[in-house]
Amino acid sequence: MPPRSVALPIIVRTPAGQRYSCHSCGACCRDFTVQLRAEDVDRLKKQGWERERGEPVTTTFRGRHFLRQRDDGSCTFLQPDGRCEVHARFGLQEKPVACRFFPFSVVPSASGAIAGLNFACQSVQRSVGEKPESHLADLRAMVADAPELVAPPRSPPSITGWSTARLPAQPGEVEAVLNGALCIVDGHRGARSSQDPSWITALCFFSQSLVNADIPRVRGDRFVELASVLAEHAVQEVALAEADAPRPRDWAFLRGAIHLRIHSPRLESLQSRGWLRSAWSDLRLSRAWSRGRGTVPAFRGLEAISTSPIDFATITADRPVPDAAVAREIDDLLVRWVSARLLGERAWGAGYYGMSAIFGLAALTVDVLAVLWLARLHASVTSATSPLTLEGVQWSVGHVERTAGRVPWLSTAAEPLRLRGLAQNGGLVALARALTPVPAHFTGTPRGQGSR
Repeated sequence: MPPRSVALPIIVRTPAGQRYSCHSCGACCRDFTVQLRAEDVDRLKKQGWERERGEPVTTTFRGRHFLRQRDDGSCTFLQPDGRCEVHARFGLQEKPVACRFFPFSVVPSASGAIAGLNFACQSVQRSVGEKPESHLADLRAMVADAPELVAPPRSPPSITGWSTARLPAQPGEVEAVLNGALCIVDGHRGARSSQDPSWITALCFFSQSLVNADIPRVRGDRFVELASVLAEHAVQEVALAEADAPRPRDWAFLRGAIHLRIHSPRLESLQSRGWLRSAWSDLRLSRAWSRGRGTVPAFRGLEAISTSPIDFATITADRPVPDAAVAREIDDLLVRWVSARLLGERAWGAGYYGMSAIFGLAALTVDVLAVLWLARLHASVTSATSPLTLEGVQWSVGHVERTAGRVPWLSTAAEPLRLRGLAQNGGLVALARALTPVPAHFTGTPRGQGSR
């Protein structure tokens, strides 16, 4: 059979200085639900695992095939040394396609197939290993089994709206959103005093301004100019604006969004309970998160760091600032993560549920706020007044990244409605200020000591 042709070039786009090589930590083989293609199922059958083990290595749910997991959530092929047994015995190309690609993501775009990195990988978070471009040959081999990733996009990008109400983007509009966001994220590295607000607050201001704008009346070059001006002055605007406290509904919206980003039920549980019982359980759980009363409901990952209940009120309590070295490490991780989502085109369009650029950016800002909230949860395991730690932020980024672009409940019309609710009346900025109350919290620049 002749090899499949590649319609689009593969372009690796990652943050400057980013590194990655697999270090066989096995984290990606735990608590990940891996969906299989028909070719993957056939390949595993030919490898003879079921005959050798006397039990199936895949499971079926609602007509789709998945890799089986052990009771502890690990993949059935994960070895004690952190390596994949399929990889060890048959080689990289014999693994399921989803496993081969991770932590790379390949998103089709008009200019080419954009290859980015997923920060659920611990080696990506630590930025250790080779330059991402060194993996290009492996990526080219992988797309032979996933040709849709290097095919031209099925639909043009949209600038705002969702579902059938999407507004198709005009030339330069999506690029204006991307460039504006990158300007804010990267721009904070220049000279800046500790009096300035954090880049996270500025990014939330930029995002909520676009969500609330009357976009149909500002199109083409006018929109590009609008996005440029908003991004350029975002830091000054949030510094001068009155610091309103988040409203109860803002916290409720955010907690609901966090629940959806960390909710990852195991297939075995869904199969045993059935659809109706599972739906009722999910509804009750969602309401518990939105209400935010009492203790935080248990979720996958929380059990690994705490067996004691953690009160919702504890998480948003005032906390001391981490020392400068830790703050710089936290800042570096968050900047690389957000930049990677933007550069890898995983913030909107084909890389994020087909969402429009403006609402995709809003979803990304909510992801950042979710990470900050979860990092406070992680710190609360130690005490109610513990500062954020790098370990806690890494744990939080990993949980949010595991579901980004992968779970169906974030692709419904309810998500943009929630994003609009968060953007109204300055909700995103208010939450950012509440979760990062001291600008130096993430810049790590002591007052009066100049730039980093």
